[in-house]
Amino acid sequence: MINGKKLVLFVDDARCEHDDWREALKGYDVATLHAHSCAQARSMLTLHRDSIDAIIWDGDCGDEYSYNGAIQEAKRWFTGLMFASSGSSYFQQEQMKAGCTHRVNKEEASEKLVELLDLQPIAAHAAC
Repeated sequence: MINGKKLVLFVDDARCEHDDWREALKGYDVATLHAHSCAQARSMLTLHRDSIDAIIWDGDCGDEYSYNGAIQEAKRWFTGLMFASSGSSYFQQEQMKAGCTHRVNKEEASEKLVELLDLQPIAAHAAC
């Protein structure tokens, strides 16, 4: 949590996926971080270690670090939700073995976040 909002880290090398997630969550009281490589994800995880509530992992970023290695590393200390969201069912299975807590298609990721993190619409939150 950061500034009273749940914090979600999205890790995917496809920038259009980040745009889709931003759009899907813009009406909710949530803060987001966006990494386009495993190296960026590791840096953000280090910087925001105690603030991140959930991580959405793509299956393969094509950089020098593997997602599975990054997932295994995060699993050592991270107790929040980690979603395997690769477009490949094989990569999702490998991500689950590495330590992800949930398996979800990218199209369903935002809905699952809203449900599992109990995210509230901004208007409902402001009315309280």
